[in-house]
Amino acid sequence: MKSDLELYRELIQGIKGDRPQVLIRRFNRSGMASEMVKQLVDPAALSETETDEGLVLARESYLTGRPVLKGGTESGGYLFAEPFFPPERLIILGGGHVAVPLAEFAARCGFKITLVDDRPVFANQARFPMADEVVCDSFENYLKA
Repeated sequence: MKSDLELYRELIQGIKGDRPQVLIRRFNRSGMASEMVKQLVDPAALSETETDEGLVLARESYLTGRPVLKGGTESGGYLFAEPFFPPERLIILGGGHVAVPLAEFAARCGFKITLVDDRPVFANQARFPMADEVVCDSFENYLKA
């Protein structure tokens, strides 16, 4: 069984790798966290025909985008499934005066930001320090790539 540290490292790596993850926690009847079992699930591996209670709950949680708690499981305990998604990506085409506050706002909202402009004076990291990626290229070339 993986340690909590290993499990959460794997969760973070999955999210950084643009892969959604679902964390399943199984509690005993008393709900004691000390006796909790945790499992990380890749939603891409979940099928509609899955029969394991935890995996069925993980699929529901992933599809709804919300945590799901189920009590009174076959084992008499509780199941809690919580989805984690990579940040949404925002591509800003043009680095003019409107792009700066837009990028700042989007960064505060948790977006992964890419700024594209074919003018080096606008497409630079100094102007957009909050951007994850700054590309100096035409819109057409960038969108084709």
